[in-house]
Amino acid sequence: YGGFSEVMVGQVLRPVEDDNFASGTGLIQQKSDYVARATISPTGYIYIMDRIRIDQDSLKPRRHEVVAGLGPSSFRVAVNYANLDKSLFTDELRNREAIGGSINVKLTRNFSVSGSHLRDLAIGSSLRDFAAIRFTNECLDGLVFVERAHFTDRDIEPSTTFGVRLQLDNLS
Repeated sequence: YGGFSEVMVGQVLRPVEDDNFASGTGLIQQKSDYVARATISPTGYIYIMDRIRIDQDSLKPRRHEVVAGLGPSSFRVAVNYANLDKSLFTDELRNREAIGGSINVKLTRNFSVSGSHLRDLAIGSSLRDFAAIRFTNECLDGLVFVERAHFTDRDIEPSTTFGVRLQLDNLS
């Protein structure tokens, strides 16, 4: 398993301003915020990815995420950290920080299970839990999942979602 590194830097440029996007997205003005991603994977078993969004006017970070993963594709664990600037939200008084973890276990050639958890560091409570069973072969990619969102904000109450996603491949 060979290693790799990659870097991506970008900015969206438009001929005119576009107010179809929500405030705080960095996409309303003619020039968007700057975005960058760097990934380092010295082997197929380890990777670290760093993503950042920088305000195009003040050059302050508005979003910063770090993800690290370990293990072969048959048993991979990952942890992630995110720091989100309060200006990304309409009525936030503080930056948001979250930490999460995930695991993906390949049971057989076609079946795998995965799960993840995301936690708000400032208030010390869960934000989201996710679990899934996946079936893949050369014709079908199917996922059965359950997700619990613990968000509470004005009209938004915590909710549990059960879902099925099917993707048909190679139909030619």
